[in-house]
Amino acid sequence: MKAVFRDEIVQHLDKYDLIRNTQHGFRKGYSRTSNLLVFPESVTTDIDAERNVDTVYLDLARAFKIKFLTRDF
Repeated sequence: MKAVFRDEIVQHLDKYDLIRNTQHGFRKGYSRTSNLLVFPESVTTDIDAERNVDTVYLDLARAFKIKFLTRDF
């Protein structure tokens, strides 16, 4: 069931161009490993061009690990 929600969300984000190609981790062809290979290159390019570089890494894996509680009455 979680995969269905994830796929729908990703499809919506892709359809309306709401997510950048630099987003990795949960999209097909964009693994966390590919991010580790691509990211340092972009940071180095920005530093060489004397641009400011700010980064934020978020691991939202737990955000989608929802445990539904049920009660027996």
